[in-house]
Amino acid sequence: EYLSVSAGRWIPCIVTAVASGSVQIDVKPGYWIAPHHQSSHLRVPSASHKAAKKTAPKLDAGTGYRHSEDQESAVESMEYFSVSHRAWIPCMIVKRDASGNVMIDVLPDAWLSSEQQASCLRTSKLEKRLRIPLVGDKVVYLSASHKRWIPTIINDINEMDEIELEIKPGVWITRERQASMVRWREDAH
Repeated sequence: EYLSVSAGRWIPCIVTAVASGSVQIDVKPGYWIAPHHQSSHLRVPSASHKAAKKTAPKLDAGTGYRHSEDQESAVESMEYFSVSHRAWIPCMIVKRDASGNVMIDVLPDAWLSSEQQASCLRTSKLEKRLRIPLVGDKVVYLSASHKRWIPTIINDINEMDEIELEIKPGVWITRERQASMVRWREDAH
């Protein structure tokens, strides 16, 4: 099985080629997965994985999150798809109304309808998934000095999957910091 970043889950796959320890799989044709990425992105399906799928909680198909008992005061960690950045940005649902509309912290004073939520909100659980960074990937970076997300490109990657960005030459961003400071754009590759 392969941990798909876009699907946010493990998907069935078949190894189609092996060379120097790297592998190619049928669901990512032409892409070589290096040995140091295989432990986090590939696994042999087991009975426990299959059982976990059957017992996994069901989430709302439109938004990917459960509705809270207290709809008015629920604060939920989510991701919002920013059209301008073409990336999923961390956000919090800060208010709900009786008809299911929500307000998020990154769009203050704007209510999102159920229809809008279905296309631009998802659970932040997906944020924690591991993504293999590639040189040339288009990302957005949360700048502490500018206090906003800035579009940029990955310039370099070292053996520990730390990345150097075009806008931060000479600065290596660790895997841990990438989780909060970097988001891949939808047109990353």
